[in-house]
Amino acid sequence: LDLYPDGEQMFLNAVKYMLGAKHIIWVTETRDVDLDGVQDDKPWTDWLASEGYLVDKRLDYWMELDEGKVAELNAADLVIIGRAANSGNYDDGDEPTMWNSVESPLILTSAWLVRNSRWHWVDSGTVNRSDITVMDVLDTSSPIFDGVEVAEDGTVDVLTNDYGEGYYASNFVDTDNMGNGILIGKAAGAAMGWIAEWATGVEFYDGAEQVAGGKRLMFFCGTEDAPAVAGAGPFPQGGWNLTDAGEQMFRNAIKNMLPVEPTHSWTFEDGTTADSVDDADGTLVGGAKIVGGAMITTAQDQWMEMPGDVIDINSYDAITIAAWYTPTAGANTGWSMLAYLGGS
Repeated sequence: LDLYPDGEQMFLNAVKYMLGAKHIIWVTETRDVDLDGVQDDKPWTDWLASEGYLVDKRLDYWMELDEGKVAELNAADLVIIGRAANSGNYDDGDEPTMWNSVESPLILTSAWLVRNSRWHWVDSGTVNRSDITVMDVLDTSSPIFDGVEVAEDGTVDVLTNDYGEGYYASNFVDTDNMGNGILIGKAAGAAMGWIAEWATGVEFYDGAEQVAGGKRLMFFCGTEDAPAVAGAGPFPQGGWNLTDAGEQMFRNAIKNMLPVEPTHSWTFEDGTTADSVDDADGTLVGGAKIVGGAMITTAQDQWMEMPGDVIDINSYDAITIAAWYTPTAGANTGWSMLAYLGGS
């Protein structure tokens, strides 16, 4: 093996890409507050890689967007803005509009960017650094809490605070009013939003004049920079500080933000071969017909074809095919199903 570490990572990415791994662009900056030679938010990108994602880390390059860069962002399955990103470097006039126009789903991990002086997600200009590590769960039906044990009082421990006196656990906006978004969780006992989501095409709040180009989620996490405390040394900005529950919530958040492959089904209940997704209607071949809400075949040269240009096996990470069938009484009960998808 004659690869440098970066070359080894490139080869690993190439393998994941060929296997169909989801492509996540991680937006961050070249920041090493504690001078240990390691990018401050590297634990996050390492974790994403361990979860099987293809992680495309973009350092500094993304501080000013143009149409070409937006096109690259739109080609990703998910974009995440890391805590180590400085919000002041992502707003040079048209930057909020450019970033909000990105069509890929996007997660923000820092309250500094959601403010009304930055990307206009929340109508607040104030960020609160806080040692609060417990969340008040406001929407228990959210898939973000799948597999997470919520206490009887409706709270969950999300962050650790093991970095010593003088370090904040995270940062929050100073309001729990998410405008046209949905507030999922807030800092326990405080009116400070923590997790919220906005649907594609929604103005973030009335008068924001900024619209979500794709699904948007704020999920604040990653250590906050240290306050002016005598004797307090530097600590990685954006260092990993999730509890087991917080890790599961972040895992769920990513899964929920990623595009969902459509489920095609043909019930024949309306007397046709209409597809449930409306873009892959079947074609009857060799005398096959629809009778009484079922497809009837009487010979081996009768079947329904699904359009391979729509249901292309190469466009899916995985495919499952299932069918219900009822043999005619007294007939040969043997049967077969041939699936021809794409060119495979």
